[in-house]
Amino acid sequence: ERWWDSDKMLNQVIIKVILIFEKAFPSHISIFAFDNLSSHACKVSDTLVA
Repeated sequence: ERWWDSDKMLNQVIIKVILIFEKAFPSHISIFAFDNLSSHACKVSDTLVA
């Protein structure tokens, strides 16, 4: 088992980061972009990959 993987990263972003951002900035829209090798596999099953 890997210590950190894409599922853990997405879970943390969804459960913690987005909620904190929405509380701190309720009238703003957030965009999160990840550009590292371990997160390239992080996407939902119906993501458009061009």
